[in-house]
Amino acid sequence: MMRKFMIRRTAQYFVIMLIPMLLAFVFSSIMVVKQADQELQIKCETTLSDVENSLETVVGSLANLMNRFVNVSMISSLRNLLSNEEYSFGDAVAIRCLKAFMTAVGDAHSYVESVYLYFDGMDRFFSSENTVVDLESSSDQDWVDTYDSMNSDTQILVEQRLFARDSYSDKINILTVYQRMLVWDGVIVININTDDFLERIHHQGDRESQIILLLNEDGSLLLDDCPDDANLQTALTDLLADGEGFLNGKQGGWTRSSDGCLWKIQYSWNDTLHLYQAVVAPASALWEAIQSFLSFFLAFFLAGCAVTILLSWYTTRRNFEQINYMLELFSNAEKGIFPEAHPDASALPKDEYDAIMNNILHLFLNTSYLKTQLAEKQYKQEAAELSVLQYQINPHFLFNTLQTVNLEILKLSGDTRPVLDILKKLTEILKYSLITPMQPVLLREELEYLKDYVSIQQSRTVHPFIVYYEVEDSLLDMYVFRLLLQPLLENSILHGIRELKDTGYIKVRIYRNRGRIRFVVIDNGIGMDKAEVQALYERINGSESSHIGLPNVHRRITMRYGKESGLHILSKKGMGTCMCFSIPADTEGLFFCPESKK
Repeated sequence: MMRKFMIRRTAQYFVIMLIPMLLAFVFSSIMVVKQADQELQIKCETTLSDVENSLETVVGSLANLMNRFVNVSMISSLRNLLSNEEYSFGDAVAIRCLKAFMTAVGDAHSYVESVYLYFDGMDRFFSSENTVVDLESSSDQDWVDTYDSMNSDTQILVEQRLFARDSYSDKINILTVYQRMLVWDGVIVININTDDFLERIHHQGDRESQIILLLNEDGSLLLDDCPDDANLQTALTDLLADGEGFLNGKQGGWTRSSDGCLWKIQYSWNDTLHLYQAVVAPASALWEAIQSFLSFFLAFFLAGCAVTILLSWYTTRRNFEQINYMLELFSNAEKGIFPEAHPDASALPKDEYDAIMNNILHLFLNTSYLKTQLAEKQYKQEAAELSVLQYQINPHFLFNTLQTVNLEILKLSGDTRPVLDILKKLTEILKYSLITPMQPVLLREELEYLKDYVSIQQSRTVHPFIVYYEVEDSLLDMYVFRLLLQPLLENSILHGIRELKDTGYIKVRIYRNRGRIRFVVIDNGIGMDKAEVQALYERINGSESSHIGLPNVHRRITMRYGKESGLHILSKKGMGTCMCFSIPADTEGLFFCPESKK
């Protein structure tokens, strides 16, 4: 059962946890993707700036080199060298200076493979590596054809081609920049090693996910560093298939190629080299940031599931403890064991809801307990009243029989007045007992009946005894139930006075004291020891006692006024016995409930 409830509660808690977690996941995913996109945008812009700066450095070197050619003497010396004419010592010095400058350009930029100086119509050119090179014997001749095919209006041209340092070396990809001389008919050629150039760019930052592109004005590809990934190369080729469409893409935004791949594009126009420099990154570049976020969120989700299961187990266990506690309360209530007013600390509620539930349960059980006690009390009272009524059956018969005997005695002659007096008093006693036995009477009527009873007992007893009455006059008109004092007086006569050889004395005292009305019957009889007093108490307090004497009086008093109003017995062997009880003075005249007065 507990497992079933725990599974159900776990599902409920999981749904409660899942809703905000999904909202947090969606919101966080948007923020993470947005932040990753911004970081990628910054990286692309930085890479593009590095590419532009590197190319501008090359252009700056070209401009500086052109300024050197303004020197007429240096140009003359170079032309003499390239035309196989004799040159002077001054020409040699000028050529050496030019060589040093070109070498410095290569040393300053590790990606510069070589620099050529060529004048139109000559069969040789000046190289930063080999100084003077014959075109026919050079391993690199393709550039001459490109230069010859250049439009006369074109001042600068950039192309990608294959280059070999000598006939024994493998060809490599280079980027060749052609710059026409401003004054002389010739060209400056700079060969840039693309691998070294791209490696330098990538070493300046984290650009593993970026692809660097150089494109002509028409959008045709000059240079790219796409990794050796067939799928990525195919997607990039598809993206660049429409050069103008690529360049019309949103700057810094995402462009979808025809194959459905997303690309982030960042490009700019290089006005010096007349080409586009671009940086593109596939959508997979965002995956690293998203993957880190997903790993963190997965760990967070698993932690949330663990907390949910733990919370479900804790609440289910606590609820079942509360249920078991309630079942124990009801089980004990069925056995007659009701909750204590101050339970143990282990049974105290853990929160306000348990406190409310426990208070309701305790209130319900205590109310049920009080109702049970009240019903039991009413039952005992009814049983006592029925017992009184039951004991009236035989007196009815005796009353009728005594009246018949009285009539028969009157028919006889002689002195029959003592007998008639006893019969008359006995008849009055029986009449007093039988007429509305549940109806309360005035205390004066109860005392009159008591005196008749004492008179009869005096005529029956061998040893004489005297009864004194000490009653406050203000109490004579209070209501009491019938046969209130007779059982106490009977107990004194039968168990105390009758065993005496001398005259016995009994005192009946009724008085007010400290807000209570006290009823006292004292005799100088044989008395009782502690064991006998204890045995009498047990007989009086016994719930199963069927006696109509002291137990009946005690129960009727305690049911009406509580245990503190019950019978109290004081006795000492050989000295006598005192029996007393008291009722609150403010209930005077209400000895019975109002219903009993009707």
